[in-house]
Amino acid sequence: MPGGRNNTPPLRQAPLVSCKFMRSILLLITLFLASCSGTKLLNERFNYEISNYNLENIDTLVDIGCGFAHGARFISSKFQNLHFILEDLPKDIWGNDMKVILTKNVRNTPAAPTFGTNSMIVFGTPDSIPLQSGRYERVLCRITLHEFSNREKMISELIRILSPTGTLLIVERTSSYEGQRDKYCKQLYLTKDEIIKSFGILKLVDTIQLQPLADNGFLFKFTK
Repeated sequence: MPGGRNNTPPLRQAPLVSCKFMRSILLLITLFLASCSGTKLLNERFNYEISNYNLENIDTLVDIGCGFAHGARFISSKFQNLHFILEDLPKDIWGNDMKVILTKNVRNTPAAPTFGTNSMIVFGTPDSIPLQSGRYERVLCRITLHEFSNREKMISELIRILSPTGTLLIVERTSSYEGQRDKYCKQLYLTKDEIIKSFGILKLVDTIQLQPLADNGFLFKFTK
């Protein structure tokens, strides 16, 4: 009635806490989906990289500077009959005990059911690799070349253990500008030409650009 009391109930509003909660849930879902999408993309790119390793008829892959062995485990999930020799220093640049870490990481998993069984761990020094000369058909050094404190000696060691018919795989980020350093180990990145020149005693078979390492990442394939 005009001038009378308005008996219409006020509109109910959603509690502010519920709105914030729903926004948080949506954000978490968005981040999860983005993470899944990013992981899928990285896996696709790494699949492309290892497809160029030509491992189909190889029985052993030597991984020099294997780190935490995440890359080797991924490769094992694709090549379950492949044997691995995983080499690194006893301690990494942060002082982590690699003996403990690798012993924990190098094991059979549902995704890589033969990884632990087919792997052997060895520990070298900054200027030596404790493996036999001229024996290995496929030697991988992935994003490690620029970290070597005694690069010339370690390159000689990589060449030494490679068999006469083997292939040395060097995967590296190359410098985008003069003086660019790795933010973790503080070592200088090499240019593409510097890497090729460093292995001048070998024959360069192929150079493949790799997107997972951004526009300046390459796979170099050398033979004797």
